[in-house]
Amino acid sequence: MALTPERILEALRTVRDPDLGKDLVTLGMVKRHDVDGARVMITVEL
Repeated sequence: MALTPERILEALRTVRDPDLGKDLVTLGMVKRHDVDGARVMITVEL
């Protein structure tokens, strides 16, 4: 399966903030996500 921005967000929705109990995408912590071939770049604001 090819990596797409949508698949990256889907995977990040499984990562939960331990204090708030919500995922990083819902909390708006994912500021940028790019796919360049097999390379993925993610910017997360803590």
